[in-house]
Amino acid sequence: GFVNATDEDTVDSGVTYSAIGGSGLGVFDVMSRTGAVILTGAIDQAVPGTTLNVTVSATDSSPVPLSASAFLLIILTNVTSSPSPVFTRAMYNWSTPEYSTASVDSTPCMATTDPFLGAVFTLDRSRNNPDHFTNIVLTNNSTAMSGVNVSMATERNTALFSAVGVVDTAVDDQIWLSVHSSSTDGGSSDALLLVSVEDTLNQYHPTCLPATLSTKVLHSALVNSTLLQVIAVDLDHGSNGRLSYSLAGSGNVEFRIGKESGVMSARAPLNIGGVYNVTVDVTDAGVPALAVTCQTQLTVLTPPAISGLPPSLRSRYDVFSVPETAEVGTIVGELDILERDADVMCTIATSDPDFPFATLPNQPKLILARKLDFERTRGYNFSVQCANRFGNNGGNVVVNVRDANDNAPVMSSDHYMFFAGTNDTNATEVGRIHATDVDTNDPVSFHMNSTLVAGVSFALDGPTGVLSVREMPSF
Repeated sequence: GFVNATDEDTVDSGVTYSAIGGSGLGVFDVMSRTGAVILTGAIDQAVPGTTLNVTVSATDSSPVPLSASAFLLIILTNVTSSPSPVFTRAMYNWSTPEYSTASVDSTPCMATTDPFLGAVFTLDRSRNNPDHFTNIVLTNNSTAMSGVNVSMATERNTALFSAVGVVDTAVDDQIWLSVHSSSTDGGSSDALLLVSVEDTLNQYHPTCLPATLSTKVLHSALVNSTLLQVIAVDLDHGSNGRLSYSLAGSGNVEFRIGKESGVMSARAPLNIGGVYNVTVDVTDAGVPALAVTCQTQLTVLTPPAISGLPPSLRSRYDVFSVPETAEVGTIVGELDILERDADVMCTIATSDPDFPFATLPNQPKLILARKLDFERTRGYNFSVQCANRFGNNGGNVVVNVRDANDNAPVMSSDHYMFFAGTNDTNATEVGRIHATDVDTNDPVSFHMNSTLVAGVSFALDGPTGVLSVREMPSF
C-alpha cells in the first residue's frame, strides 16, 4: 500500500517519508519519494493473523523541516506459495531531457513489493526500436544492467532510470518501455514505462519547403489578397519549433507577410510584367534562436490578348482524405478544375495562421502546411479561389482526417482498491478496471501481470476489465 501526506504550505510542500520505528521495522520500509510500503524481510513463515506495526514519518522540504507521523498496523495472512515481485503500479511515467550527457540524475520511478528481496529488473527490447536502449539505462540494487556507469539505487526493489547519449525529440518525443521484474524464486511481473523526452535543446534550423519558391501573379491581383504562402518546418518541439516569418530588405516596402502563417500579400498594385525577388527570414523561438532564409520570386502576368474562360471546380465539392500522421509537405490532392491552363492559381480563403492546408504555386494542388490531430479536428470544409488570366471562380473543398493509433490508453486511476471475502465463490466479481483511449478504432483490452495475490487466485476479463475470484483457498 501507500502512505500519503499533504502540506498546506505551497513553498515547502515536497514531502518525504521514512520508517522510524515499530515491531515491523526491518521487515517493512517506506519509499521516501512515493510513500510506497515495501517488504524488506522474509515473512513467509509468519502465522496468519500476526500483526506488525510501523511508525512512519512525513517531513516537508523547509530549511527548518516540520514533520508528522502515522502508525501503520499490518495484518499478515497465510501465503500458500512463494509470491512474485509485484509492481506497485501497472504503468509509470518518467521524463528526461533530450541529449543528456550525464547519468547523475537517475530517477527511482518503479518499485515492486517482494517479500524475498532481490528483485531484478530488465528491459523488454522487443517493444520499441532497440536503438532506444543504448540511450536509456536501468540500474537495480547498485548493479548497472546495461554496462553503463549510472548512479546507484538507494532503496531496495527499486528500478532507477537514466538517459545518457542521444535521446532526441526529433526521433521520438515519447518512448514506451516494458520492464520485467523477476526474483530468485522464479516469480516475475511486468509493467509499462512511458518516457517523455523533453525538448530542452534548440538544435535544428528551420527548413523551407521548397528552398526557392516561384509563382505567377495575375495582373488583376488585389492589394492584401493572398499571393503565396511560405512553408517551413522545424524538427524541434514546443517553443524551439515555433516559427515566425518576416521579410528582409526592400521586400517590406512592396509586400507584407503573416508573422505566424507565412502568407504573403501586396501592399500596393504590382507592375504588369514585373518580376519581384523577395527574401523571407524564418526564425524559431528557441534560445538561442535559429533561422533560415527562403527565396521567393513573383512574376506578374500581362493581360491576355484574347478572351477565355476562368477556371472552375468540376463538382460542387472536391473531397480528399489524409491520415493524421502525415508529414508537413505531403500532397493532399489535386483540385479537379475545368478550363485549366498553365497559369491557373488557387488560394484558400482563410485568415487562420494555423490553418493546416495551403496550395502550391501555379498548381491546383493542396499541400499539408501544419500537423494534423484527428482527436482535435476530424475534418475541414473550406473555400478556394482559382484564377487565370481571364478571371476567377470559387469552389469548396472537404478534407477528412483519418484516425491513427497515436495515443496510449489512460487508466481512470493509477491504483484501485477492491475487497474479496473469504466466502466468495469462483467467478465472484470484486471490481472493474476502467480505461479510455481517444483513438476511435482501438478498443482497450486489459491484462494482469500477476493473478495470485495473498493465496487468492484472480481472473481479469480482457475486454471488460472485470476482476473476479478464480479460486479462494481455505483460511
